Amino acid sequence: MRHLELDIFGLTVDEQDEQGYPLLDLLETSSEIVIEADLPGVAVEDISLQYLEGTLLIEARKRENPEKNRVRYLCLERVFDRFRRVVKIPVPVNAGSSHACFSNGVLTITFSKVSEKRGRPIPIKIERGPLP
Repeated sequence: MRHLELDIFGLTVDEQDEQGYPLLDLLETSSEIVIEADLPGVAVEDISLQYLEGTLLIEARKRENPEKNRVRYLCLERVFDRFRRVVKIPVPVNAGSSHACFSNGVLTITFSKVSEKRGRPIPIKIERGPLP
């Protein structure tokens, strides 16, 4: 499996992230950024969210069916494993006011947008005379 290094979280992401799993939508309203990610078959306790410097990290684990050893699969296409998705948030947000909800296999994460924080101009006094 090919790996990508991500400096922001200091972690390695496998090919699943390159393929865009989990599938998600990134929505913008006048006051919020909303991310909706499809996580069918994942339990809420197996999901982890982290936000750092304009980037959201979604990590989760889809566990195997405990009945797996009692049946013989004729076709097995679904993946049961850990996965992660890194999402760049395109506008400044207040991560402290974010909230997440998980219902019917859909994870919804909402961030309040904030104005870009720019410093106020600070006047610098000019003195007459030779440089010190």
